[in-house]
Amino acid sequence: MIAASFPLSKAAEAHALGDAGRTVGKLVLTVP
Repeated sequence: MIAASFPLSKAAEAHALGDAGRTVGKLVLTVP
């Protein structure tokens, strides 16, 4: 299951969300 999808430019935001431990599923970084 995918919790959220982020563009590569928002990698820091995605990392912070993952570190918070409040996601259910995987975080995906998309590459243009």
